[in-house]
Amino acid sequence: MCAVKELGEYVSKRAGKDELEAFVLDMGYVEYVLLIKMRIEKSNDVVSVVYVGVEVEQYKEENPVIYLFRKTSSSIPYASPTAKIAGEGEVAVKRTFGGKILNWFKEGSIAPYLTLLKSMNRVTPDEVDVLKKTGETITENSKRILEDLIRNYRKLNSGGVAISLIFEDDGGSTHHLGEVEVYREIVKEIAKTRYYKKYKTVSKARDKACSVCGENHREVFGFVTDIFPFYTLDKAGFAPDFDRSAGWKLYPVCYDCANCLEFGKRYLDDKLNLEFYGGFPFYLIPKFLWGVNEETVGIIERWRDPTFSEQGKKGSSLKNLFSDEDEIISELSNLGNYVTFNFLFYKKEKTALRILLSVTDVLPSRLRRLYELKLEMDEVSLFKDSGLRFNFKLLRAIFPSEDKIGVFDNYFIDTAGKIIMGKRISFHFLIKSIVDRIRESFANLRVASNLSKEYSIFRKTVLGHFMFLKFVSKLGLLNTDMEVKEVMSLDKESIQGSMESKLIERVEIFFSENQDFFSTPVKMGVFLLGVLTQKLLDIQYRDRRATPFMCKLNGLKLSQRQIAKLLPEVQGKLEEYGKNYYRNLEDKISGYLVEAGDKWNLNNDLISLCFVMGMNLSRRFKSKSKDREIEPEEGEEQ
Repeated sequence: MCAVKELGEYVSKRAGKDELEAFVLDMGYVEYVLLIKMRIEKSNDVVSVVYVGVEVEQYKEENPVIYLFRKTSSSIPYASPTAKIAGEGEVAVKRTFGGKILNWFKEGSIAPYLTLLKSMNRVTPDEVDVLKKTGETITENSKRILEDLIRNYRKLNSGGVAISLIFEDDGGSTHHLGEVEVYREIVKEIAKTRYYKKYKTVSKARDKACSVCGENHREVFGFVTDIFPFYTLDKAGFAPDFDRSAGWKLYPVCYDCANCLEFGKRYLDDKLNLEFYGGFPFYLIPKFLWGVNEETVGIIERWRDPTFSEQGKKGSSLKNLFSDEDEIISELSNLGNYVTFNFLFYKKEKTALRILLSVTDVLPSRLRRLYELKLEMDEVSLFKDSGLRFNFKLLRAIFPSEDKIGVFDNYFIDTAGKIIMGKRISFHFLIKSIVDRIRESFANLRVASNLSKEYSIFRKTVLGHFMFLKFVSKLGLLNTDMEVKEVMSLDKESIQGSMESKLIERVEIFFSENQDFFSTPVKMGVFLLGVLTQKLLDIQYRDRRATPFMCKLNGLKLSQRQIAKLLPEVQGKLEEYGKNYYRNLEDKISGYLVEAGDKWNLNNDLISLCFVMGMNLSRRFKSKSKDREIEPEEGEEQ
């Protein structure tokens, strides 16, 4: 909250904002305002208030403070005698005038605030006197005022109309509500009550330290969390000692900090409220190390300026890593480390704001590293040729939304947070989740009406999972106790001997390019067995328009024992069809599996993953014209 407060303080001071802007709301769809005009007359030190008539003006959207519009949740209908006409027709005008304007001036409504303001010398007795006389004049002339309001309302061809007051002084100058001090002070006080008055309880304390600025203040309040409602005291059991009035003990905030938080929250909502891939909204909150930095604010406002040319954003449109609108994050990643960023992921639940995850103190250099690696991955031919681009959609495919498969939202957002922060990820958990998704996709092949189309989807799914694995592996985030070896140093003569086959040459190049994953003989052997199995399935599909051998794959729930049985079965089928074009490949598989020995030190999920990646990348290892795969039908993705 300190970062939000600092940002709000900077924004308000830079723009010379009236502190009331933190409280006053834009009335939204309003085109015209019916102004009840009152003249303040003085004669021999006696002040009188005279009703003049109703004037119509266009709503000044650029300066809503002059109307002092704000709804409240207390017994006061509104914080000021300004209200939107709810509904249409004369009945709506009458209801709004009587319920929101006339009632506002009733003695019981604002008397407590006037008494408090006078005791604090924030308003003078003369100002209070004028306000009371204004209420008396409006009450005495209510019938006439209502008639004038209705007559002017009929002239307007608009559904967006509001009612407010305007004052004329002896010199002929006019002043809206927001330009009259007594109304301004009442609005401040009424708006401030939401910081300490709720659930029919008052929660504030005197001479206590504010949890935001750390300084002692005359008053601190206990319900400031309405700005960022990350906890609630709607049940007494959530309060200290089961007493809501002691709520200030949880999060005491002074008035000045609360005001700055209001400005900061509005700035975040307007400029830095983004949506992460997967449908998770988050605030990107800058935290400045040595005061607010102009360069950072300039980038934020340039990218959120609606007049800024879309053409200017296209240069980074392909860099989107976090969301469809993350160009701003891409730009901020190029800053120096004089600012950090907090990613605050949240979910709105009625009036509360449930924080799903807070990723704190992320340096621009960290963001830059993520973007640089993302661009590097995008250029890998294995993925580029398949039209894949790295972003967090790939992680969402591993942990689908709740309404699809399982309840994976927490896994998704937690894993994304670890990647942003640079924390370790459980290798076994990630592999199991990936293989579960692959098995689900593989099951669709068994019932597909268009097998070639389903194969295309299946292949891209597996490649996307592999791309994500390589990304986190290159970041050094995979937490595994499995034995990881460097790629074996290969005997040059043996490689040269196998180069008589283009297929084997491509195999060697592939393993060299992906040695971070294929680091042991068993992984390479299982992968190549997947390649060989897909070759068999392609032959079956071409000859019979069916793939009966697929039932031998046990739904991709494979183990060391099943892999050992699979190799001779695949080889036998190829010989049976008289189409075994892959003897060099079979030799290579056998060599890797012999070198792996009896103890593979590889769990079943990882065995299945290596195998299915081989199936899906088999198209990269063609050696002869007869080596054809399941062909996509016309118009489908190659």
